[in-house]
Amino acid sequence: METQFLNVIISSSNGVTKALFISSIPISFETFSRSSYTIHTFVSMVQDLEGDTPLHDAISKKRDDMVQLLLEADADISATNNNGFNSLHHAALRGNMGAMRLILNHLPPSCSVNEAKDDGFTALHLASLNNHLEVAQTLLAHVCVMVCACVCVMVCMCDGV
Repeated sequence: METQFLNVIISSSNGVTKALFISSIPISFETFSRSSYTIHTFVSMVQDLEGDTPLHDAISKKRDDMVQLLLEADADISATNNNGFNSLHHAALRGNMGAMRLILNHLPPSCSVNEAKDDGFTALHLASLNNHLEVAQTLLAHVCVMVCACVCVMVCMCDGV
């Protein structure tokens, strides 16, 4: 079992590098990967002057490996930056298809794909306005799956199944 320091370093779009030091003592990665509380505490609290979280920054840099790590550590998908973008909005704006898929797979029931920012724009608006066709198609397919699932449940309930 290899022991190593675990540091998360993310560079933002304006060139400022942020470092999130999870541990200052060596730990095994296997132990860390089973303990999401440690990283969750830090991931949920860290925002820069623009309100971006490490998840926002990983999306901007198209670091899907980092997005996966943060989501597995229960990063708050609904956390918004100063412009009102949550992680789903940000992935749609940036056209980051990998991050979009990861976020949709981790989307808690309390979050909606159709959640609008203060200006009324949803993730689908942002993808459409920025010509991110594949992202828009993925969002539409996700909404259709959710609607079909709801209709099936309603039909089964009405039929007494």
